[in-house]
Amino acid sequence: QAAKRQQELKDPQLRDDLAAARAVLKKHSTMLLTASKVYIRHPELAAAKANRDYVFKQVCEAVNTISDVAQGKGPGLPQNPYDGPGELAAALDDFDERMVMDPLAYNEVRTRPSLEERLESIISGAALMADSSCTRDERRERIVAECNAVRQALQDLLSEYMANMSVKDTSEGLERAIDHMCRKTRDLRRQLRKAVVDHVSDSFLETSVPLLVLIEAARAGNEKEVEEYALVFTEHANKLVEVANLACSMSNNEDGVKMVRYAAGQIDALCPQVINAARILAARPRVKVVQENMDV
Repeated sequence: QAAKRQQELKDPQLRDDLAAARAVLKKHSTMLLTASKVYIRHPELAAAKANRDYVFKQVCEAVNTISDVAQGKGPGLPQNPYDGPGELAAALDDFDERMVMDPLAYNEVRTRPSLEERLESIISGAALMADSSCTRDERRERIVAECNAVRQALQDLLSEYMANMSVKDTSEGLERAIDHMCRKTRDLRRQLRKAVVDHVSDSFLETSVPLLVLIEAARAGNEKEVEEYALVFTEHANKLVEVANLACSMSNNEDGVKMVRYAAGQIDALCPQVINAARILAARPRVKVVQENMDV
């Protein structure tokens, strides 16, 4: 029935909400079963309660979402946080559109501060990427250089607009300044995208290793090692989420961005629960339901 209702919905956000809720129910039903079994068998373990409570909350929220959509309460739901293109990519596109105008429409009091503010916002986003721990030194220097170049190009462009404010036709100097500005924003885009490629290639190699060593320590019943590897696993998961968000920020592919943001959100949410499952297994390594809970 839920699948049929999903096909009937005309609002794309409601369709996505219902699809996500159905996916959560499908994925978490087995997790709820194993987590509940473990908690019933070992209520003395705090990690067992945390595991069960998390999965139970996820299932309840999914059921409530399906109920709301079925009753037509969807329009009151907040905007999906995964929707929309990457913020930095969208800001660059918007800036490229706004910087080209009729010289007669240029207003020194309004236009200059508006364009400067938009560019500084873009540069702030680029600086965050440059300062990321995943960014290589040589790439960081190139991003900083391109930020300075694009800032200077804007000042040159604004000077040309001022000089042409009373001229109906665009002068050669203004055309050159516009072309130069376009090249500089394109160069900045290129460096930011190369930084994203660097991040992905560095972070997504052997992504399962931190998880495998955590599980191995848990199966051996080594609680001390589990705590040590839990820190490594958390750091690795955080890095994957950071890189995923950086990649999204420079993408115009809305469907792709939505999927990556959703996956990053899942990694962020599930990371503590994987660690809890490992702690339970380390404390009770020979109990079958505990082993099943770790596998799920």
